[in-house]
Amino acid sequence: MRVGEKVRLRMKSPVAREWGISQPVEGVVMCQYRILARGAAAPDRLDVRLATGNIIWGGAAADFESFEASGARAL
Repeated sequence: MRVGEKVRLRMKSPVAREWGISQPVEGVVMCQYRILARGAAAPDRLDVRLATGNIIWGGAAADFESFEASGARAL
């Protein structure tokens, strides 16, 4: 995923269950990075601004899916 890409939180992700999110939540990637760990492969991380105005800092990229929304409003 890249900066500016529209993403949707996967409903079966641990984050959605932990926060009690029961409906699709969309957002825009603000930053994409990987945390360096000694000898271990760390998953890619994203900072995502959600349409609700909330920001997820350092969310696992695997918890999001990219999508194309024709005619979608800018977030």
